Amino acid sequence: ENLRVLSNIPMNLYYIGFSNKVAPFDKVEVRKAVALALDRQQMVLDNFPEGSEIAQQMIPSNVQPGRSVELRWYQSDSEQAVELLKSVNFDFGQEITIAVIDSSMQYIDYPSDIARAIKSQLAEININVKIVELTQDEFIQNLESGSAMMYLYAFQADYDDGAAFLERPFIGEANYLGEPYVEIQKMIKEVLSVSEEDARQAIFDQINQSVMDQVPLIPLGHAAHVTVFRKTVQNATSNSFFENFEAMSSSEEQLRFMGINEPLSLIPSDEDDLATFRIT
Repeated sequence: ENLRVLSNIPMNLYYIGFSNKVAPFDKVEVRKAVALALDRQQMVLDNFPEGSEIAQQMIPSNVQPGRSVELRWYQSDSEQAVELLKSVNFDFGQEITIAVIDSSMQYIDYPSDIARAIKSQLAEININVKIVELTQDEFIQNLESGSAMMYLYAFQADYDDGAAFLERPFIGEANYLGEPYVEIQKMIKEVLSVSEEDARQAIFDQINQSVMDQVPLIPLGHAAHVTVFRKTVQNATSNSFFENFEAMSSSEEQLRFMGINEPLSLIPSDEDDLATFRIT
């Protein structure tokens, strides 16, 4: 009774990434087989906050231009997954590693639970997965080197546009995916240079289809974004990126806030960390 909840558009993406520099994920057939083997809907229902959206592509359903209306991600099909693996002589005896952070990941308290679900589901088609839990620093180092075979990752879009869900993983953090996906990068740069909405959407449609075809990653879900305030806080509003702390007031004459991470500093001009921007 003392709390007030505001819901916002989820401007985030949780996904399973692959490094195409590391066998066997240098083969698109293997990446696609993993996509076909997984029940993403169950993972989201079991691990994501209520109200989250199962990702049918990288861009959420309410972001336009950007979202391709008719496009849907692969449905779970174990038989087709096994056929694909056999077509490229996949070694079912090898160990596949999935890197996961050993702490909360934005809106997901226990990302290791998702990793265990992935391990369990892939075991059903005889893929042997080992979960590697890493600290935040170790995890990022692993991704930056491009040495993580498979990993569970998430990011918050940096701005309100469909391109924000593509620019970060394919350009800003392209090394996480191994060798760059050059054609996708070219299309992203093109869509960033075009202003007319229909023309932009046509390019987005090509990019979204290319992601389906090449499977550089598997989109899992867009976690529900809610902000909870005490009712004693006046002028409380929020959007998908931040709250208007500067306009808030309280009868207690102080504002207390909770965050996933501490701000890196109180000087935002040289930081790109969300927790830092949020308070500064």
